[in-house]
Amino acid sequence: MDFLNRLIPDLYASAIPDREMMLYMLKTGQDLDWRNKFYVSSFRRKLSSMGIHANIPEPTPIAIPHEVQQALAAN
Repeated sequence: MDFLNRLIPDLYASAIPDREMMLYMLKTGQDLDWRNKFYVSSFRRKLSSMGIHANIPEPTPIAIPHEVQQALAAN
C-alpha cells in the first residue's frame, strides 16, 4: 500500500485543469475537483473488487491561482 500511497498525489496533480479550462469551469459553475473525486471513487471500487481494502486519502480541493481569481473578477 505504501507504493500506491506514493502514487496518489501524482494522480491528483494530473487532474488539475490548465488556466483556460479552470476559468471556463468556474464561469460555468463546474466542480474543479470532479476528476479527483472520480479517480478516488473508481480506485477504491477497483481495489475493493480485488479484495484490497485500502485507506485511500481524499483529494484536497484544487487551489484557484491568483491570476485565475483576477481574471474572474475582471469579467
